[in-house]
Amino acid sequence: MRLRLAMMPIGVAVACMVIATGWSGTCCADEATLGVVRITDVYRLSKTIQREVENIKRIEGEARVQLEKISHDVRVLEKKLKEGEKTLGEADKKKLMGELKAKQEHLEAERQAARVKLGFEKKSAQTKINVLLNEAIKKIAQERKLKAIISDRVLLYHEGIPDLTDKLIEELDSRPAAEQPASQPPPGTPDEKKPTGEKPATK
Repeated sequence: MRLRLAMMPIGVAVACMVIATGWSGTCCADEATLGVVRITDVYRLSKTIQREVENIKRIEGEARVQLEKISHDVRVLEKKLKEGEKTLGEADKKKLMGELKAKQEHLEAERQAARVKLGFEKKSAQTKINVLLNEAIKKIAQERKLKAIISDRVLLYHEGIPDLTDKLIEELDSRPAAEQPASQPPPGTPDEKKPTGEKPATK
């Protein structure tokens, strides 16, 4: 059984987690064959997961700065039009209105691009975390010959079941970043590594 997690949004702990390595599905398994993890603490304390969270925050921040800059330009043009309503000639008004329209269209395009990029990055981060958690939990379960590892969020009482939270965090953070699943660029992203000297196609 593969682990499936859902971040709502990224960084929010999931409600439950179970990975089985041969569990029959009964609720009466010997506690010696079970393990439990505090999934909220895994998300909060794992440096690997927090890197993904911080990357999303960085992307959000960069988009916010860019959109605010364009919004400021829009407000400046709107103010010029308002202040020059009675003093500007028709040609100047027409020019300003054209600039304003172009800037507004630019702002909307940037908003849309930011939404697409952020959505893609969140999905990519979620997928990466899912893969890493699957691998780490499966490894721990096999090493300790456990039949299941369960989240504390779905247990009302679990005295005597080994707490594997610290072990899971250690396993997640011990993997070099270079070996972690790589994110793919969003669809339609230009290839920035074109061969030197490549000429654009001509019609």
